[in-house]
Amino acid sequence: MKQFRIINRTTKEEQVFNSEQLQRFFYCEYNKQTGELEYNLNDMNDYAISPVKPKAETFLAALGFGLLGLAIIVLVTEIVMQWI
Repeated sequence: MKQFRIINRTTKEEQVFNSEQLQRFFYCEYNKQTGELEYNLNDMNDYAISPVKPKAETFLAALGFGLLGLAIIVLVTEIVMQWI
């Protein structure tokens, strides 16, 4: 399940929800009489929503970029040393 961090724009209160909890938090329905959406709990415009990356995924990405950078440095050094 994916997790989302939501931050209230006025109070700066931060909460973390999974996808099911997020749907319940922003539950809305269409009012046929007024022709508008009515938010029963919270209005999405009042919150900033961003996905939460798992720490393992972030660590593996950083490790991969580090090893890729090291490999490029070694290859460039080998190519330059052959020309000299």
